[in-house]
Amino acid sequence: DHIAGREVRPRATIGTAIVKVFDLTIATTGWNEKRLSASGRPFVAIHTHPSSHAGYYPGAKPMCLKLLADPSSGEILGAQGVGKEGLDKRIDVLATAIRAGLTALAAMWSMTAESLPPENSRTGRWNSPTTSRVMKMASASRASRCDM
Repeated sequence: DHIAGREVRPRATIGTAIVKVFDLTIATTGWNEKRLSASGRPFVAIHTHPSSHAGYYPGAKPMCLKLLADPSSGEILGAQGVGKEGLDKRIDVLATAIRAGLTALAAMWSMTAESLPPENSRTGRWNSPTTSRVMKMASASRASRCDM
């Protein structure tokens, strides 16, 4: 639109990237911890380790997902992750939630991202980090280990 000379409304860039390195997918959207710390913005980092699909269905692969949120408002600030399957869908949904300005709690209750039962548990593809954010908001722990 800019090239064609059309009027566009200004929008901040989220900065989403998803890459594949051999059998691992690495993804990021929004702010990261380093940028948030440098800017002095308060945040809480929630580390979760969901499976790529429902655990009762064979072949579920582990992933590590980190959600960054504002500790007082719950605004989703960013997310990063690494895994073998399903990570791209979770990061896409979180990027959409950031663009929409949803808080972690509002996103959990207002967005539905479901698929067939073998591919997903009933809690949804993406809401395990937001559920953890709601339950662990007071946690100050930022250390986590991910074993693939």
